[in-house]
Amino acid sequence: MAVGAGAAVGSVAPPIGRVLGGGPTCRGDEMPLAANSGTHGSTPGWQHAMPGIASRAQPSPRSNLKSWNTTAAIRYPRLARSLDVEIAIVGAGITGLTTALQLSRAGRSVVVLDRQTVGAGATGDSTGHLTACLDVSYQILVGQFGEGDARLAAQSSMAAIDFIERTVSELGVACDFARVPGFRFCQNSATAQRLEREARLTQSLGLATTFESTIPLPLPVEGALRFADQAQFDAPRYCQALALELDGAVYGDTPVESVTDGEPCTLRAAGHLVTAKTLVMATHEPQWGPPTLLQKLTGHLSYTLAFGLRAGTFPDGLFWDMDDPYHYIRPVRDKDRDLLLIGGADQPTHGATASNVRFRKLEEYARRHFELGEVVYRGSGEYFDAVDNLPYIGWLPGAPHMLVGTGYAGTGLTFGTVAGLLLADLVLGHANDWEHLYRPTRPAISPVARAAAARKGGR
Repeated sequence: MAVGAGAAVGSVAPPIGRVLGGGPTCRGDEMPLAANSGTHGSTPGWQHAMPGIASRAQPSPRSNLKSWNTTAAIRYPRLARSLDVEIAIVGAGITGLTTALQLSRAGRSVVVLDRQTVGAGATGDSTGHLTACLDVSYQILVGQFGEGDARLAAQSSMAAIDFIERTVSELGVACDFARVPGFRFCQNSATAQRLEREARLTQSLGLATTFESTIPLPLPVEGALRFADQAQFDAPRYCQALALELDGAVYGDTPVESVTDGEPCTLRAAGHLVTAKTLVMATHEPQWGPPTLLQKLTGHLSYTLAFGLRAGTFPDGLFWDMDDPYHYIRPVRDKDRDLLLIGGADQPTHGATASNVRFRKLEEYARRHFELGEVVYRGSGEYFDAVDNLPYIGWLPGAPHMLVGTGYAGTGLTFGTVAGLLLADLVLGHANDWEHLYRPTRPAISPVARAAAARKGGR
């Protein structure tokens, strides 16, 4: 059950080609962005009133309109009154909206609050990759968590892709969803041997993978791990469809100034009081949480360029090399033109060097390998790695009425959907086999154990 005061301001624009939308993030400004200011190690007492979404450096709606995320022009009403609901969700990206959709379908009253608009944050920054090919190898995951939990990571990722496909079909969403293969490829023999081992392991974990000696790109490779049945889609338009299903329960331009766990939980948003039995923090980086959780996250910036491309000259698929930092590649159709989206040149947010240097390295890589036209768009965005390579999804430590989803690394749309499904089950009291794997309270893996797992995985 949705609780709200009307749908989006204006109507959703008709589908006119693809919004390049995640694998790794891509902020849609045409000009380089400065590094976002994080909150690591400096968050005050999280149960008290504290700076929230409004305190984070965010692109203005105007700058978003320069990007391919044209849905940023669709605004939602600002909260104009106090509310009492069963579940309040902060963040109108793929995590928050998936959670809200599942809870609303179960008959719960929900409200979704966002300081901007639907899909205008990390979801709108993304590049449309949906995949079980994670930023970390499954050999490392097995070394850290064991084979059973590594299988759950694979299964939950594929379940998220299946859920999106079903939802697109059920709601008739025009978001260019398509199943495509994914290729993790390498250009040296030693790494190819690791990919062969990874192929055998991922097959045993239930993924449809094969080791290949070639890929459908004009690149010399020593080997590739092919993932069948991956997908790509326009994430912002998908999220707009989820928001419309919530029938007026989504509020934009509504910064949350404070939150307090309790019975009930209370939020101060746009000057109004919201009370709820349960609070879900779906803000990419947890805006309110214990310092111990924030200390388990490391921010990185990723950079993306979109190049003009002759029609029909690039195969469908998702492609990731094994350079350090790695690159991610996929073709897209943007309105009436073909583009090639190439991202990478990642660097830690803390101490980040100038963006123009990263864009130059990325363009050099792209033009060295492919015949491309002009740069049409460029952008950067931030993602967060968890210290032990898997997201934190579940009840916040010490806060019995608050849940969180964070630490998705470069597969934010996939793990964001995993989070939405798991968070909804936790609120509803439904058993979910993924709960123990992603719980924020899981023991931290020691640096020694993590290094041993990395060596075993060949990282």
